[in-house]
Amino acid sequence: MDDRAETSSTQRVRLKIDGMHCAGCVASIERALHGVQGVESVAVDLLGGAASIAGERLHGESLIKAVASRGFEARQDTSRASLKRARTELEDTQRANSDRWRRRFLIALSGWIPLAFIHWAGPTVGIAHESIRSPASVWLWVVLAISTAVQIAAGSGFYASAWRALRARSANMDTLIALGSTAAYTLSVVTLALEASDLPVRAPLYFGEAAGLLTLVSLGHWLEARTTASASSSVRELLAMQPDTVTRLEHDSASNGEVVDPAEIKPGDLMLVRAGERVAVDGEIVRGESVFDESVVTGESRPVERGVGGNAIAGAVNAGSSVVVRATTDGVHTTLARIAEMVRDAQSSKTNIQRVADRVSGLFVPAVLVISLGTLVAWLIVGHEAGAVGAVVNAMTVLIISCPCALGLATPVAVMAATGAASRKGILLRSGAALERLSRVRTVFFDKTGTLTRGEPTLVNADDVREALPIAAALAMHSTHPLSRAIVTAAGADHAHADEAHETRGVGVEGLVRGERAALLSPKAARVRGLSVEDDDARTSVVLTRADREPAVLLFEDAVREDAESALALLATRGFEVGVLTGDGPGPSRVLAERLGLDDSVIKHSMTPESKRAHIDSAAERGVLMVGDGINDAPAMAHTTARGGVSAAINTGADVSIEAADVVVPGSDLSSVPRLLRIGSRSMTVIKQNLVFAFVYNVLAIPAAALGLLGMHGPLIGAAAMALSDLCVVGNALRLKRELERS
Repeated sequence: MDDRAETSSTQRVRLKIDGMHCAGCVASIERALHGVQGVESVAVDLLGGAASIAGERLHGESLIKAVASRGFEARQDTSRASLKRARTELEDTQRANSDRWRRRFLIALSGWIPLAFIHWAGPTVGIAHESIRSPASVWLWVVLAISTAVQIAAGSGFYASAWRALRARSANMDTLIALGSTAAYTLSVVTLALEASDLPVRAPLYFGEAAGLLTLVSLGHWLEARTTASASSSVRELLAMQPDTVTRLEHDSASNGEVVDPAEIKPGDLMLVRAGERVAVDGEIVRGESVFDESVVTGESRPVERGVGGNAIAGAVNAGSSVVVRATTDGVHTTLARIAEMVRDAQSSKTNIQRVADRVSGLFVPAVLVISLGTLVAWLIVGHEAGAVGAVVNAMTVLIISCPCALGLATPVAVMAATGAASRKGILLRSGAALERLSRVRTVFFDKTGTLTRGEPTLVNADDVREALPIAAALAMHSTHPLSRAIVTAAGADHAHADEAHETRGVGVEGLVRGERAALLSPKAARVRGLSVEDDDARTSVVLTRADREPAVLLFEDAVREDAESALALLATRGFEVGVLTGDGPGPSRVLAERLGLDDSVIKHSMTPESKRAHIDSAAERGVLMVGDGINDAPAMAHTTARGGVSAAINTGADVSIEAADVVVPGSDLSSVPRLLRIGSRSMTVIKQNLVFAFVYNVLAIPAAALGLLGMHGPLIGAAAMALSDLCVVGNALRLKRELERS
């Protein structure tokens, strides 16, 4: 689900859902939620056991009832009330899921082992014995008792889920497992009953296969629960970055205070952050100075110095001395919480390829039921060497071997692994769809100021324009452009006041200053107005115009980031077309090309927002990644996304919620851009591999089962093959996670 498409009136509701096992469950729940009035979009997270619903005038009770109508239990997720509680709930949910499948596996295994021993080493091999009333037949009753206990204890969860689906007039993966194990168990009971009635029956018992099926399926789900919990560990680790307690002070000169939960902190509260502690809530330092490790938020590996008036970002480690911080937000809506929510939303979002797989999976279970019934009827008509028993066995094998677990897991486990690995590198992806679009990128456009350069230009001819500086600063205060901030910094307190000031993107700022009309313009805009202004060959310039006065030209320099040249060279080496879109004139652009080792043609100078969009359009078919600072580049970044490309915003501070961007990358490390593209490429490769595993497995397995190629032990072979397919998909995703974390 794309948050940027939501309007200001859009609500978002998160539900925790119990009992989902496959993509068929996901499809069923999504259909139910889409039927609720006011719902605009739904994203159901199979691995996280949650659903995110967006719409207008949503009511939690209506959404919960819709989920319940499909046989699942749901409750509204209020975990954002506390990061500590969110972490605890996430850990408890994953632990409970793992423990549940572990318990079922151990129960089923404890029954399967003696059943297998009796079958192969005991006096009973099928019904090949003299009489069920003979002394040896006591083993048959032992087998019956053990198998019945396994069906009740280990199979109860499958039966309950299948029954809920039946009540909702649907079917899920547990329907197939319940039917398969019940058929094997019932066939064996009927065989025993007929033998007890002295009817001549010669057929094998499938008590061991029924228990083995439950054992292997439960083992597969247990291992799946453990490995997917590992893939989703990034959210837990982010939530753990907020300390469990914080010291709240009565006044800024206090040295001790009350220890409280961070959720109790309100804006304006004072907090004591001692050396070695993490900042619990975003705030402003009001006493002391220290060094902070902010790598968890900004990706900056080097500690940064902060003093009075500086920002203290939630999750940052105080690596120096104690400071007092005044909270600027509450203990819930912190930067860290926003990052964790972005990662969680990305992990639960869907790619286009996953939506196709979900639609297929939604039809898969009913189709398998039809194929199984057709297999039974066909073998009864054609005739099987083992008679009706053989027909039933083949039909059972179809049910068991074709469970669509792997198909449902193929995409989400890979998306979860990729977004988790990216977040550990300081790269925050908004959605799985962005990950998918990244794999198609062939052209990378960079903004210059604040992206390839540090975004901190300095005015270098302040003395020459001293008289004009207060006027320029008055206008610059109404702009967020880095050059405007540099003018305000250079002027200090010496600035005038501007009335009727307004900014035009790509042109400049105009207004009334000291009673006269003044404008702060780009050189291009100044020339359009008939002024004779030459670009400086080495510096960026801004022109101040006033009535009946000569224009004043302000000159700036901005240092290029140390890793910019190597990052661009790496992209070129990997076959990407690289370009720079800048509003600077030809002179500064040539200097930038020399510093970065680029050909002049790569840098497109004197670009307005409109010409940037046109340039992006020209490359849209090849797939575009637009990298900017998320401020003055917002129009170009939003247009890139609208044309099917990817927009990446440089994170240079605490505010990571840059609405125009699909991705947020660390501002201190431009090598994260080629790393981001590698994550997108490798992720889609693994997703496609997983889908091939899942589809090829079912394409080969179902016909093999229906044609009786797996023999009389087909149900057990099918259970083992199904569990193996799940583990292949999950294992491939974990391999991706390790690979991306090492790179």
